[in-house]
Parts: sequence; C-alpha cells; structure tokens
Amino acid sequence: MPSAHRAAATPTVDAVPGSQRDDERAVSDFLDRKWDPIGIYDGSDDAPPGEYASYAPVILHDLYAGVSADDLLRHLRHARSLMGLEEAPDLGRDRDVVRALLEWWATR
Repeated sequence: MPSAHRAAATPTVDAVPGSQRDDERAVSDFLDRKWDPIGIYDGSDDAPPGEYASYAPVILHDLYAGVSADDLLRHLRHARSLMGLEEAPDLGRDRDVVRALLEWWATR
C-alpha cells in the first residue's frame, strides 16, 4: 500500500481536528508514526494504522486535562510495561515523542 494511500486513510497529526473523535484518531496516528515501541511501522507502508489506538483515549483525556510532560512520559513508559516491553533503552527518544506530542497539541 503506498504511503499516500495510508496518509489519506488515516488522519495525521498535521490535520487540524475538529472533534474529539478526530483528536483521538490523530493521537493514535501520532503514536503509530512517532512512538511505535514495538517497531511495527519502521519503514513500512504496509502496516495497518491503529496498532496503538487503545492508548489514544487515555492520552487524549490527559491532553485535554493539561498533562505535564513528566506525567505523559510516565504514561508512555507504563504502556510499554503493559505490552511486556522493557523500558526504552534510550529514555531520550520517549522524551522527544512527549515533547513533539505536546507541541502538536498546543498548536493544533
């Protein structure tokens, strides 16, 4: 599946969401494209969107509530443990994801 097709089928974090459902889809897409702790999307245009969609509602709730970067980082690290993954060997990568997500949220 070409990447253009995937982009058209799944809202991106660059889209300006107009509703909570759009926000949830955008957060899910963000987690797929930027966080992806199990590596399903690494260089693949064929992976179906939504691998981390179950985490989007809680993160979105936290974003609406004004979550801090530290709390969001803790949430992502907890999600890794729920997946049975060890903590990220590079905590800086998770911090970069949190920073990007909060920047997107502030400007959407």
